[in-house]
Amino acid sequence: MAIERVYFCPLGAECETVKDGKIHKCMWHVKVTGEDPQTKEMHDEWGCSMAWTPLLLIENSRQQLSTASAVESLRNNVVQINSDNRDMLINATRMHNARLIQGE
Repeated sequence: MAIERVYFCPLGAECETVKDGKIHKCMWHVKVTGEDPQTKEMHDEWGCSMAWTPLLLIENSRQQLSTASAVESLRNNVVQINSDNRDMLINATRMHNARLIQGE
């Protein structure tokens, strides 16, 4: 015998109601569209933004790790280019000084 789960709003509100010929909708009731990173399945669901928050924070952290990795790679490339430029300037200065000593 399975126990049925019932979800409710802790604020005691309804997401959408029809009253006086108008749809009254909670501002936190939002549509989230995206791809599940594990199953690659597309999702297009309505739900409470307060309930979506933990999932979106996890996704945000995952994206930040990806960004940090890209920034670190860029930093490594810039350091290498700066090192190459420094070596090139040192060699050019040595060649210039050697010409000055030889009297050219």
